[in-house]
Amino acid sequence: MQIRISDMPAAGLTLADSLAVAQLPELMALTQEGQGRFRAPIDVTLFITPLAGMYRVEGKLRTSVGLTCSLCLEDFNHNLASHFHVTFTRGLPGGGDVAGEDHELKSEEMGLVPFDGEEIDFRDTLQEQVILALPMQPRCRRDCRGLCAQCGANLNQGTCNCSAEAVDPRLAVLKQLKLKE
Repeated sequence: MQIRISDMPAAGLTLADSLAVAQLPELMALTQEGQGRFRAPIDVTLFITPLAGMYRVEGKLRTSVGLTCSLCLEDFNHNLASHFHVTFTRGLPGGGDVAGEDHELKSEEMGLVPFDGEEIDFRDTLQEQVILALPMQPRCRRDCRGLCAQCGANLNQGTCNCSAEAVDPRLAVLKQLKLKE
């Protein structure tokens, strides 16, 4: 998904597309590593506005991803949706010189995405936004009870027969301590 700068109208442009995960190598790598199974194409809408030599992009994306719950290890379907803003630029505003400073700001530190040439390619930005929208510790549901620490039973499917009094044998001796009052 890309645009030619020369084709950009002064009033801005709206792009909408549906991208297969096979077109996005970073997301394919996630799938191959087992960190997510994309079950639908990624629907993308971009609103691009030229702004003083830069291009402000307001984007929305939607897809469906198969994930594994971090608590109960069950597979579940997650509807992923993200709304984001990025600004593309050929160079730093004002030439990038910061007089009297030891540290020169980079475009990434200013929230800008640099590009070269006459085209802006949105694939890297879209992949980044999908990865940022994925939950770090996915849960199949808000009240997931997880697995029993002793027998491994899925507590969402019912209670197990494990004793609630089970104590780590390394700490069992502490149970026999008597405190004086």
